[in-house]
Amino acid sequence: MVFVWRGSGITVPIFLFISGWIVSYWIEDTTLGNSLFIGWTMLWAGIVLTLQGVAVWGGGKPDPDTGEVLLKKGHDFFWIPVLFWGLGFIGLGIWQINKGPGEFNYTELDYSTTTTTEEVVSPELTERMVNFYNPYNDSVFIEITDSKTNEYIIGATIPPVFTSYKKFECKRYDIEREGERDRITVSRPKKNNKDDYDEIWYIIGGEMDLILVDVTDACDDDMTIEDITSIDWTKRIEKRYDGDKIIEPSLVSTKKKQKVIYGVGDKLPKHHRKKQRMYALVAVGDGVEPTDEFLDKKMLHICEMD
Repeated sequence: MVFVWRGSGITVPIFLFISGWIVSYWIEDTTLGNSLFIGWTMLWAGIVLTLQGVAVWGGGKPDPDTGEVLLKKGHDFFWIPVLFWGLGFIGLGIWQINKGPGEFNYTELDYSTTTTTEEVVSPELTERMVNFYNPYNDSVFIEITDSKTNEYIIGATIPPVFTSYKKFECKRYDIEREGERDRITVSRPKKNNKDDYDEIWYIIGGEMDLILVDVTDACDDDMTIEDITSIDWTKRIEKRYDGDKIIEPSLVSTKKKQKVIYGVGDKLPKHHRKKQRMYALVAVGDGVEPTDEFLDKKMLHICEMD
């Protein structure tokens, strides 16, 4: 990309980048579709650029001999003065921060046994499916509030080693468990494809990671226990997701190949269509490397062969 600037105008993209980098430490979802991230990035960059623009605006000091006031050198980026960039960023930033979907009333969490691409929320809508996975051997009670208004959304008990799911509006929420509070951002789906997997995963406590495994070969009526255990599943791992963060598994489907994801603990089908690739999310301990023996047990379980 070619930049055109004069004087300190080059600081416009620099300050914008630095602002985004700083804001990313406090807002997890750094996609362009997250209006809060974009808004706060523009606002802080705009404040700094406005102060800088005021400092370099107008004429310089009078000449001591002639009294003539000389104009300062221009400071602009793509022919727009730094001051105007700053004011524009502030205005756009405030607008982005304050825009968002309207209020939505929730009742109770649903408990899942299967979550597939058939349940994906369209990007045109203002809500998205969030899966809450409890990795503990005891039930966990969580309370969810709107992080902006502090409005109480829901309180629910999630059974041990279990996934509960519910559609939530695309905005920020605070999740409280045993006096500990965490903040998540439910962002809008990145792609406009109804076949893409657009669900979000939240690992309670963050002590488990999720790995995405290609299980297409396991979805076959003729598979036996020996067939399952003969596959080196460690080589079928597509990606590992950090359980300390909100997890957004991303697999893009095409006309030739639809990619289907099954959630933690979901049972796999006994067959699949020719144009489908099947994937499963598997929970693994934080910092633990999944062995072939570990994955064999997981595959036998979700294939209902254990």
